[in-house]
Order: sequence, then structure tokens, then C-alpha cells
Amino acid sequence: MNYFSTFYRICTGPGVFVELYKRGAWKAFRDLLLTCVLGGMLYAAIQVALTHTLFTEGARKIDAEFGSLQAVGEALLPTRDAAVARTLTLTPAFSITYVPAPDPALGERLPDNGSYGLILTPKGSWAWMRQSADSVTAIPCSFAGWQRHIQTANAQQAIPIDKLGETIGSWEVPFPIPKDVQTMSAVNQVWVFQGMFGIFCWVGWFLSLLIQVLLFGGLFVLVFGLFGNSRTSLTRKEIWVTMIYAGFPAMLLGTLIQGFELGLSYNTVYVFGMIGYLLFILARLERELNPALRNQSNNRDSDDSDLDF
Repeated sequence: MNYFSTFYRICTGPGVFVELYKRGAWKAFRDLLLTCVLGGMLYAAIQVALTHTLFTEGARKIDAEFGSLQAVGEALLPTRDAAVARTLTLTPAFSITYVPAPDPALGERLPDNGSYGLILTPKGSWAWMRQSADSVTAIPCSFAGWQRHIQTANAQQAIPIDKLGETIGSWEVPFPIPKDVQTMSAVNQVWVFQGMFGIFCWVGWFLSLLIQVLLFGGLFVLVFGLFGNSRTSLTRKEIWVTMIYAGFPAMLLGTLIQGFELGLSYNTVYVFGMIGYLLFILARLERELNPALRNQSNNRDSDDSDLDF
């Protein structure tokens, strides 16, 4: 039984678990890794599809405001009105601020309600994130060769808003300075940006899926082993394997709900879905593996049928 056949049978009924609980732990873990990889791809595809319009409109706004962008050494500079300082707000949370010269009032140019963004200067480019109403952290960025590198140097502490321009102006950009100049239109790079965004979503969701299975599943197996072990004839390894496979439908449903932002968190869907399905499966396995319980269940069914008129 291959992976896709297994996944389909898990999602269509519990009967397959009579075979699955006997599988080795390593085989189950490999199937879990594959499920996390495919789940990450599904989540990334949803996010890319949902944000395509946002990326396209944002790129058009950048081109309209700044013209094509030039990578000059470590700086990312506009070709339109390069002598004019300004801030472009792309979303309520994200903005791009450009200053052509050291500006002590740089912090005042950041949107009051903004959460993060880019600061472009002839000396270098900086990513910032708000820590409080009066402070931010800033990280120098390299766009040389269109390969973006992040350095955490000088970004360990929050910077007061009124000191941001002075602080950035005093930093040395920690990157080698190439001499060539490259020009880029944001509109022409939409799919590049979305590809990077998709990879980020894929890796992030893969890790999120895997960590939560190991965390919540491990806690369930531990608690069940301590308090419910006398109620089952399954070993802890068999419970662990059953738990991994029982969580697959909840992982799929939770990824879809989280991806389309339908109001429930993935944690809620996974925990309740996995535990509910797992308890049902364990009870069914006990009836299948324990002849006394199976006969008792059959007798109850027979008694119920006698009541039919």
C-alpha cells in the first residue's frame, strides 16, 4: 500500500488502521515527513494564489512612486525623483521609506501604525520592525546581485524612533561593495518575489506541521501511557504510529482552513481532530484485537436488533 493509497483510506474510514498500527515507527515517521512536505506545498500554493493581486498591485505602486530601482553597491535607489525623500505605504503594516541623505528626522517618516518595512538610503538598505510605539529594530540588507542577505549586526537592541536617523547614519554597512549597477522594475519581478514568498511559506509551514505533531502527539502518547495504558493492549510504539496516521485528516483540514483564513487556528483543528479520531480508532482497534470486547459489542448489536418492531 503506497503513501497516497494510505492517505486516501485514512481519510475515508478507520478500517485501514487494523493494518497501519503494525507498521514500524520509522516508516510512519517517513510518511509524516512526506505529509508535512506536501502540506507545506499546499499552504504555499494557497498563499501565493491569494497574494498574487497584492504583490502585483504593490509592484505597480513601487514602479509608479520610485520608477525602476537601481542596486548601487549596497544601496537600492529609485530612478524617479531621486532627490526627494518620501514614504510609500503598501499595506497598513508594510511601507518603504527613501531618504537621499542622512536625515535626523527619519523616524518621523515611518507610518505611526506600521509594523515593518524597508528604509532605502544611498549608504545602504535596512529592514525595520516596530518593537513599541517609540522604538524599532533595524537590520542591514544587501541587494547586491539581487541576492538578499540579512545581517543581525548592530540590530540587537531597540532603537528609539527619534534616534533612528542618527543611529543608521553611524553604522557601517557590513557587506562588500560591488562596483556594478543593476536596474530592476518591480512589476517585472513579481513572480520572483512571489517565488521567494512561496518558498518561505513552504518551509515555515513544513516546520510548523512537524513540530506540532511531535509536540501535541508526543504529549498525548505520554499522558495516555501514564493514565490509559491499562485500558489498551497496544504498545506505546503502536499508539505512536496510530497517532501519526490519525492526524493526517486533521493536518489536511487545518492547512486548508489556515491557508484560506476561515477563522479557526490550525492548532485547534489539529488537536481536536487528531485526538477525537485517534480515540475512536483506539476503541475500534481494541474491539478488533480483543475477542471478548468484540463479542460483547456484537451481543449489544443483537440486543438492539431485537427491539426493532
